[in-house]
Amino acid sequence: MSGGGRSHLAELKTDPGAPGLESMLAEVNKLERVRRLELPADLFAEVSEKLVDAVK
Repeated sequence: MSGGGRSHLAELKTDPGAPGLESMLAEVNKLERVRRLELPADLFAEVSEKLVDAVK
């Protein structure tokens, strides 16, 4: 868990909020955290789009 008791996944799923420098930097931070996981590009290749949409 990270700041405020939220899981990392919950933080990644948060809305970016109003456009601005702070929100952009927060989104860049999220992207960098995901990239550090080094997940394979085809990780979800076999998952239907319908299932992915249901998780959003």
